[in-house]
Amino acid sequence: EYNCIKVPVFSKPDGEFFKKEVSTTEWLTPNTMLEDPYELRTVYVGPSKTPGAEEGLFAARDLKPNTIAAFYNGIRRQKPADSTSTWQANAYKIFDPTNKHGVIDILSEYQSLEKYRASLAHKTNHSFLPNCEFGEVIHPRWGFVPCVMTREHVKRGDELTVWYGYDLDYCPDWYKDAWESSCVSSGDSDKLKSG
Repeated sequence: EYNCIKVPVFSKPDGEFFKKEVSTTEWLTPNTMLEDPYELRTVYVGPSKTPGAEEGLFAARDLKPNTIAAFYNGIRRQKPADSTSTWQANAYKIFDPTNKHGVIDILSEYQSLEKYRASLAHKTNHSFLPNCEFGEVIHPRWGFVPCVMTREHVKRGDELTVWYGYDLDYCPDWYKDAWESSCVSSGDSDKLKSG
């Protein structure tokens, strides 16, 4: 009885069943409320501290720099040929790492947590002094998608923010207001990101 050989013990799996569900231009997932187990341990959605925002994404535990915090899944679409779309219509669109001319979009019917909880990065708000940035990841369920990664140590309960990177000459009013507010209130203007 030296306990030298480890013997595997098998059991019947329990809990939710996950499978690969890479979205297309027409199909998202039938399992819109099946939450990502990694995100469940890493982030949660709560009332945002960002002026003008409703919900935000928060750290559920302390996160080290370069930690993936959340995933961005949605319908894959082509970027519109013109720029006549409203900012509200584009609010949940992000780059598609599989298509340089594409975007990943959270359709309006899935923007509420009451209808979609399968990925949560779309709840991340903007800051000119962000603690996170967008990255790319090969997700076991979603395939190659954008993600939100920490840029610095983030404490449990801190709101996660990213820089949206809009051009200050062509951006929504709230973005210009946030820039002006950041310039006035920040003693750290060297760290501010501008469009």
